[in-house]
Amino acid sequence: LVWKFTKEKELLSLSVNLTGNYASVALLSSSNKHIIHSLGLDTNEPLQRQLIDLHMPYTHDKKANDCPIQWGIHTDTEELLAVGANRKLELWNFTRSVPQPFSLTQGHLLAIRDINWSRDPNLLGTCSYDSSVLIWDTRNNTQPSVRIKTLGGASCIKFSRKRENIVALSHEDIITIWDIRSCNTSLAFLDLPKVLNFDWHPTIPQMLSTASKDGFIRIWNYEQTDPYPLAEKSNRQNGVSKVKFTPCGKGIVTCSTVITQRSPSITLWGLRESSSGSWDIVNAGFVGNKNEQVMGMEWAQDYDGYKLCTISTAKEMRLYDVDPRSFPYMENPEGRALGKRRQPMNSE
Repeated sequence: LVWKFTKEKELLSLSVNLTGNYASVALLSSSNKHIIHSLGLDTNEPLQRQLIDLHMPYTHDKKANDCPIQWGIHTDTEELLAVGANRKLELWNFTRSVPQPFSLTQGHLLAIRDINWSRDPNLLGTCSYDSSVLIWDTRNNTQPSVRIKTLGGASCIKFSRKRENIVALSHEDIITIWDIRSCNTSLAFLDLPKVLNFDWHPTIPQMLSTASKDGFIRIWNYEQTDPYPLAEKSNRQNGVSKVKFTPCGKGIVTCSTVITQRSPSITLWGLRESSSGSWDIVNAGFVGNKNEQVMGMEWAQDYDGYKLCTISTAKEMRLYDVDPRSFPYMENPEGRALGKRRQPMNSE
């Protein structure tokens, strides 16, 4: 399933809602406005009622043109879309036929770089180009409830998928782990060359995966006294820009930084744990198409299982089936495999 946005200038970010019914894409339009467009993943019709014009004018300062978005990850917030609208954090409520922002908070001096919801449905975090990291409580949106002081700020923020008060921040060459209940000092830090992306394991609370500029995929246990990689895999030939655990945590999906005619832009790797407790990362099959620089990816769940939704520099959003050889690494907790194949479709 393919959607093409050939009339737009740039796709900026992607988020899939909790139920997997639709995906939202933040983009820079041809009229130099930031808008968010949502499309149904189960039908061939765009959800026009979810077209949002953020009224954010284009600027020549790239730092002001980020537009991170994320749907609520809890049943209590699944109709809320968090949007980094330049310096402001906006929460859009989709329970009505016409979505409206019910919360407009401004605590950053420069544009917001990333947004992430906590397992606590009332909490979400933002990081900005102004080097500040803020935790917001939706029940009191007049000011942030927590401020994390870091040197140089953070480019990415992600809450643990199992521990609602634990958050990880990526910096230039380290990842720091924090407990937002006590932010005087970080709990741990992971030292690696030029952090590009990271992800929390869905079921093992202390495990993370990372992608770095040296082309290595690594998995970590941040609770170790002196954290070091539990396993690492070199992908230097094609590089690795993004990393994401499979929904069950038995595998990792990566996106390549170097795209060639012979190499895939998306690859699935399997995780294996031995009886001694050591881990190994193995190639588990090809997932994505070639000749595309993937900018964002999210898992979408339907009644049959999971699909992989991506956006690319080709100004396309794709919904992928996964190679049947990869099923052992893709079964969800209920033991269901993957969704049925849908017919390709273009939408402009």
